[in-house]
Amino acid sequence: MRTLSILLIILLPVIAFTQKNDINAYVVTNTGDTIKGFLETKEWKKTPDKVTLAGVTYEISNTKAFGFFDGATYRRYNLNYHLMPIYDSEVVENNENTTKDTIGFVRILIEGKTGLGEHVTTKRPYYFIIQNGELTELQFIKGIKNFTDSAYINDSRYGKSLLLEKSDYKQQLQELNKKADTRINDLIITSEYNEYDLMKIFARLNGQTKKVTPNNKNLLLFGIGNNYYTSTTQGEPNINSLYQVNLQKSTGAFISIAYKLISDRNKRRVNYLFNLLYTQYSAEGVRDNPPTEKSYSVYAKNSCGEIGGQIIYTINPQSQLQLSAGAGVNAIVQLSGKNTITRVSYSDFVSRTENSLPFRKFYIIPTTSINLAYKGVELFAHYYPKQDIVTYAFASWKVSRIGFGIRYGIKL
Repeated sequence: MRTLSILLIILLPVIAFTQKNDINAYVVTNTGDTIKGFLETKEWKKTPDKVTLAGVTYEISNTKAFGFFDGATYRRYNLNYHLMPIYDSEVVENNENTTKDTIGFVRILIEGKTGLGEHVTTKRPYYFIIQNGELTELQFIKGIKNFTDSAYINDSRYGKSLLLEKSDYKQQLQELNKKADTRINDLIITSEYNEYDLMKIFARLNGQTKKVTPNNKNLLLFGIGNNYYTSTTQGEPNINSLYQVNLQKSTGAFISIAYKLISDRNKRRVNYLFNLLYTQYSAEGVRDNPPTEKSYSVYAKNSCGEIGGQIIYTINPQSQLQLSAGAGVNAIVQLSGKNTITRVSYSDFVSRTENSLPFRKFYIIPTTSINLAYKGVELFAHYYPKQDIVTYAFASWKVSRIGFGIRYGIKL
């Protein structure tokens, strides 16, 4: 608890300092006036329909554009797009031609005669061709299609649920490629529907030579929590072994520092987490009916360092409250430990303590996690399957653990 208290004392000022993130920005009104000021943030899960600049809120109805002096620009357009998913875990409705007409801000990704823009809803990102002030949706559909409607009765897919993917945007890009004579067929064929791949294509369409790189967002996460351990022993009967030692369940605190790489190439659905942990593990137990002693007990107390990585899959990347799951491996190193066997014999009733339990100094173990994140704060649970940590006289000591914690992310 002392270690965790010290960490909290360090973290609280850092968290308070990072809460406010003013960005130098501007707004262009319908009358053409440009107003300069500060926005509290420029990180949105979906494209906003209003912005607050220097304490004044500007609705989309009276705002032509807004932007940031670091280069990001948003302009107001009339939009028309299909209400279809792009993630393979979502369902494609029977009517694939359902569209929505609205007015919205569009983030300008590539300027030029044939520009590229992005508008993000709570469901998905949309990308648009911008020509002569007009927008055309780059069409892409991906999801589970249920071919159960009577309209499919003569279709070989009738009665099935299949993954449907329609990359019509590639044909649209090929048409632009022909007109511009840029010879980027291979780039279009291998492209995916994401900001990074599309920006490379539109840069080439406009004759731009500037290298396009993924817009990665990195977080430094500080966490604390508690692990719950289940320890068991198993093996062959032996006078001096751990056989039939009943170990009590135990808990141990941990602190962690993690680095999270969030890539816009996949719209934040697949991320990468690299972490360092300091953990504590303790357990004790007694052996039932030891064959030659009045009592036989074991005790373990260890401090460990861990380093590992996970691939994190986010189920709903466009939502403010995000649910994700991860899998990876951790390497665990014993930093210090006191691991003993204590015996009391029948003959002399003398207690003899031996520092003889050979705990493993290093091992690699698979890990899984579930995470729930909201505005930089993340609740998480991780699980480590059962692992041998001691092999002693034809018996082994196995430990599994589940941990619960909270961490806070600072943008880098």
